[in-house]
Amino acid sequence: MEKERVLFSKRFLILCGVLFGFMVTTTHAQSRLAPCNKQDYELLSTFLKEYFEPWASEQYLVMGGNKDKYALYLKKKGITYQPYGTLSVKDTTGTYVMRDDSLCYRKLASLLRFSVCASSSFVRDKLGSKTWYLFFDLYDGAQYWGDKKDIQDGSLIDILEKTCHAVKSNNPQMIRHLFPQIDSLTQHFKTYELEDSWAVETSEYYQREVLVTKLSTHYHGYSFDFFKTNVSREALLEQYGPLLRKTAKWLFTHSTVLDFNERVYVRIVPDMPTEEERYSYSYGHYYLTVAESELTEGKLLQLLAKYFGNAYN
Repeated sequence: MEKERVLFSKRFLILCGVLFGFMVTTTHAQSRLAPCNKQDYELLSTFLKEYFEPWASEQYLVMGGNKDKYALYLKKKGITYQPYGTLSVKDTTGTYVMRDDSLCYRKLASLLRFSVCASSSFVRDKLGSKTWYLFFDLYDGAQYWGDKKDIQDGSLIDILEKTCHAVKSNNPQMIRHLFPQIDSLTQHFKTYELEDSWAVETSEYYQREVLVTKLSTHYHGYSFDFFKTNVSREALLEQYGPLLRKTAKWLFTHSTVLDFNERVYVRIVPDMPTEEERYSYSYGHYYLTVAESELTEGKLLQLLAKYFGNAYN
């Protein structure tokens, strides 16, 4: 009982909205999700007690009236909480686990995270006898209700329904066929990211007795780290702040590397780095080294596309 009280006291919203289908080649408008009131959530308490998984980073739950009930869980694995894990489906017959496929996990986690985050006000119809779908990113939630026959190809629910089938069939290739649709839909939801998240902050730190000046944005997830510079923080901010924001937004839109509390450090050094020095990764931290002469929009986007642009492909 205590665990249940703690669970239900966590901050999470039940959001509601209508999801329109779209084709990959022609992306149609996809409406955002919106909060419901506390009374709406209390209607789901019995169902959530059985199917809500507090250890899942993201999840998708379906309550089909008196018929099917099931849930898709995305769970991180390992004590270091790396941004990959397992996919599983729970229904009335048992629990099915698909063999590990980190890329499938990563793409679906990003899709669910930003579909929930992209919320706005919306007035819903009465529930009636339609199927009730729930989505969660940790304890933040969203919901949709409607007849399955009206779900269009390429919509959020269509993708997640096919994912449930793939997990029960232990067939990650079925999910991989959905990657173009997942990427397009995720990129759409990312357009609702708050503009405040791109504010630029400055700081300084020492590394091996060298003073490093840092410009960072998107909750310190993306930064320019200047090594061996005599230019003030204020001057660097004025000169490179717009470039930092622009390239950070590109990386956010075209990859998943800023989606799961990872860090990207663009290390700016006086001399041209070798190919071996150019890129490295360690425990959620990505390092891209560039010469100061390469710090232009064209060259930097070229390097970001080379080393990070395949995160959606």
